[in-house]
Amino acid sequence: LREATGGLADVVVDVTAKAPAALGQALSTVKVGGTVVMAGTRGSAETPGFWPDLIVFKEIRILGALGVDAPSYCAALDLLATGRYPFAELPRRCVGLDGAEDLVRSMAGESDTAPPVHGVITP
Repeated sequence: LREATGGLADVVVDVTAKAPAALGQALSTVKVGGTVVMAGTRGSAETPGFWPDLIVFKEIRILGALGVDAPSYCAALDLLATGRYPFAELPRRCVGLDGAEDLVRSMAGESDTAPPVHGVITP
């Protein structure tokens, strides 16, 4: 991250599943005063690389965000499979790190262009 952007992240959003080391990685890549949003679960009580003191030293805010459960995913996949709605026609945009700021700004309505419904940032 430092090599690609020249610094640490203001916000780290962790949406990984069954990734015990992700919390430690998130804390190490967020800048002082930054925020870590945990929307994924560890799947384990083990958290390799997690050093709780970083939360204090870096004054990090940690927010939990519950997504959806397995039955909700199944219902969504069933809906997609019906072809009843033209989901493939919805605007989407995939960008690398160099386009992340523009993508996030457009999704926040801070752009003259219509925001995509689905945005993906690929490092």
